[in-house]
Amino acid sequence: MRKVTWLLAALGLLLVGWMLHEVGWGVIWEHLVQVGWGWPLLLMPYALLNGLEAWAWGLLLVSPQGRPGRGRLFWLTLSGEAVNTFTPTAGVGGEAYRAARLAAGGTPWEEATASVVIHKGMKVLSMVLYICVGLALAPFLLPGAGPLMGMLTLGAALLGGGGLAFVLLQGREPCGRSLRLLEKIRLCPPSLKAKESHLAQLDA
Repeated sequence: MRKVTWLLAALGLLLVGWMLHEVGWGVIWEHLVQVGWGWPLLLMPYALLNGLEAWAWGLLLVSPQGRPGRGRLFWLTLSGEAVNTFTPTAGVGGEAYRAARLAAGGTPWEEATASVVIHKGMKVLSMVLYICVGLALAPFLLPGAGPLMGMLTLGAALLGGGGLAFVLLQGREPCGRSLRLLEKIRLCPPSLKAKESHLAQLDA
């Protein structure tokens, strides 16, 4: 697994290097000069955000077995965001990566998976709250946004409903129900059926 991690890191660096080359090193340097030598401070809000997310994630890990430190959670959070950003995994590939790396570090697989799922659900709900605050302030800060308020409110409601359903479904045996549904429509692969007991542990 360590070799795979280093390989992925190397591929990520190559991808970032290629992107910067496509933009143009001269253009990048010109913009950095315009910002000034204090440009590293621009990274601080993002680092603070990831630090708070790592802290919140740590609160969901209650088992002392294989409990990671705050530093490891921070880097796992950051790497998970990188996977979500640079890969076409619909924003969930990084969560699977985080759970796998957490389990590889000694955390029970069930707890690692549950913590990531709950953390993702809470992030979605917090985003909905953030959007609702923005919608409440929009008429005062953006007078011209009136015609769009209906669509924006509908979008926020759909996102909130989806996030709430995602969180509530975690307590209703989502893995077992999905497996039984696949069996009912005769689309359940044997390899997945063989892991039925493991999926039941995840639901528990």
